[in-house]
Amino acid sequence: MSNPLLDNIHESGIMDTISVSLPTMGRFYEDGIIDENCDPEDLEVRAIGIMAELTSRDPFLLASGKGIELLIPQVCPAILQPDRLTEVDLEAILIASRIATHGNIMVVDSTCTHLVEDEESEGEDAKKPCGEENKIEVDLYDVILRYSPIEFNTNYVVEFQKYGQKAYLRPIEYGQAMTILKDSLTSINESTRFNNTPINDFIQDESKLEEYAEHITKQAITTMGGIINSVFYVETKDGDKVFDRDQIKEWLLAISKDDVKEILNTASDLNAELQENTKIKYICSKCGTENTTTIELDIQRLFFFTPPNSKPKKTPKPTLKTKEKPKTLP
Repeated sequence: MSNPLLDNIHESGIMDTISVSLPTMGRFYEDGIIDENCDPEDLEVRAIGIMAELTSRDPFLLASGKGIELLIPQVCPAILQPDRLTEVDLEAILIASRIATHGNIMVVDSTCTHLVEDEESEGEDAKKPCGEENKIEVDLYDVILRYSPIEFNTNYVVEFQKYGQKAYLRPIEYGQAMTILKDSLTSINESTRFNNTPINDFIQDESKLEEYAEHITKQAITTMGGIINSVFYVETKDGDKVFDRDQIKEWLLAISKDDVKEILNTASDLNAELQENTKIKYICSKCGTENTTTIELDIQRLFFFTPPNSKPKKTPKPTLKTKEKPKTLP
């Protein structure tokens, strides 16, 4: 039985929602990540509500990345496991919800670092950073259109002719990206501690040597986890597709290190390419130099911090799907 109170709200047309197509179109997801009754090419994204704000604004949850996992199902109920979404899909949902919540205009702050002449200095030190605090008005409609369905071409395939095999790659999952980030931060702290330990301590204390070996092993596991996650499937010489994570892991450990590095480098390039979506070019208001800055897609900045000079909210457009469905992978 439907809730008549909600029916009244939906009928009024006041509740802001936006229909978006996930950039990956859900092609990398197994059952249970997205509601089976929903279409990844036509997902409803809502404005942030009170429950989403109360559960995701906590500073500890924000810092850990858990805040986003709590927020996404609130603004896009079709998402059942937000940590399993690729980063590019998650970004598209966040931007759509930001538009539905505060409108399509967002003000981004950026400090110009271009070197300009310093009239008070001479010689090689006669230049200094411009330092102008620019406020760039960004139209998020223009930004979210960059998240149109991705054309997966041969750039997503690493071919190994000597084996007669092909590895088909995918964008990194949000949960995996957060794991790598957390492990990397921990690894940096641990590495600093070990680097400050006298070499004689490792020789004389077997436990310290074992602790260091465990640290190196953890680093290797984190790296391998990222590589495994970046492989969608491997096509055998006979054309069979292998999706099993354990079999892919075993395969990665068997092929040469150069082959693994090729997969790692290709995956890194693809993820870096997708990160271009959030970059904004602007002209410094003081020195006139073209600069590039990034829209920070953290919850605090997107939803809970609105500069006083932001424009009033505009009514969201009904849909942001603009491309025809691209061809699927072989």
